[in-house]
Amino acid sequence: MEAEIAASAYAPAPVGSALTYGLISVCLFAVAVWGVGKFYSIELSPHATPLAVSALLPFAFGLWLRRTRKRRYLRAHSAELEGSAVPMRGTTHGKYP
Repeated sequence: MEAEIAASAYAPAPVGSALTYGLISVCLFAVAVWGVGKFYSIELSPHATPLAVSALLPFAFGLWLRRTRKRRYLRAHSAELEGSAVPMRGTTHGKYP
């Protein structure tokens, strides 16, 4: 339990499923496209097919982000359980300088 709490301090576990991460990414993409369309007065309905196909990229990004966060959390959790943890790249932790 203590290892889980310590690991969550610098590599929190992802909340939600991979599908949720993908759908949120697609929704953010849709809002951005809508905003750009409104700003430049572009009619988006004729471009529905290319936009739908291009929405696959943000969906894949959401899946990748969930996988990366889960892997980072599991690595931190196992490092805390072992006790001789090596700090993860790009993170700072209280045990290490």
